[in-house]
Amino acid sequence: MNADDVEMRVEPDQLEPGDTIRVWYRIHGQAEEIAAVERSIRWRTEGKGDEDDGAEFRERLAPDDDGALEGAFETVMPASPLSYDGAVVSIRWFAAVRVIPQSGQPFERRAPFHLGHVAPADV
Repeated sequence: MNADDVEMRVEPDQLEPGDTIRVWYRIHGQAEEIAAVERSIRWRTEGKGDEDDGAEFRERLAPDDDGALEGAFETVMPASPLSYDGAVVSIRWFAAVRVIPQSGQPFERRAPFHLGHVAPADV
């Protein structure tokens, strides 16, 4: 199994603070192959300096829990940080489904989205 075995859909992919994001996913595999599934809504900084990250929503499921292999989750988006494409640093939001297999390395599928409307930096 690998990240290609995870289907994801994020709606909407452009949000404002206070909006609800919904994520649907499906893992093509058998429950016996999976130790756990983690689903999350996260952000991270990219660029110069120290990278930072945070989670607005995070949940870990056992493979036999309802919604572990196929399901949906949602959360209300916070006021910040807003998505930003800067010359020195950028802030990226994404939904993620991470699969921890019984054997082998964990893998993750991400679906990016935008929070807010911040103009890109002038270079």
